[in-house]
Amino acid sequence: MTVPPGDERERLLDPVDRISEVLFGLIMAVTIVGALSVANAGEAEMRTAMFAALGCNLAWGLVDAVMYVVRIATERARLRALGHRIRHVDEATGERLIREALPAEVASLAGKQELAGIRRNILARPEYRGRLLHYRRAPA
Repeated sequence: MTVPPGDERERLLDPVDRISEVLFGLIMAVTIVGALSVANAGEAEMRTAMFAALGCNLAWGLVDAVMYVVRIATERARLRALGHRIRHVDEATGERLIREALPAEVASLAGKQELAGIRRNILARPEYRGRLLHYRRAPA
């Protein structure tokens, strides 16, 4: 399936985040179940422990989901504000703002021409005034 340009979605979690979340959930479940098995728990207690582990993992997932949404909204607001500032300042200040926004390794490689090109691209695009978070329907 081909996705039209501009409709690409970024990955929800990178591989490290995915593995970390699985391991955190596993550690929580093993901790709860292990603590009860050491106490020689019976079948009913083990069932309760398994439900507790499941509830704990669900709660962890909800917290992670909320934090993901907050992180994405914050990053989008930061980028929107940066774009707005770059649009409304002189050329030298705009290039300085772009350099400061880049990771140090990338900023050290970017010369005046590259920064001016990035600024021109920002100025050429329409300023986005939509919502920070939105839902895109899948193509029919």
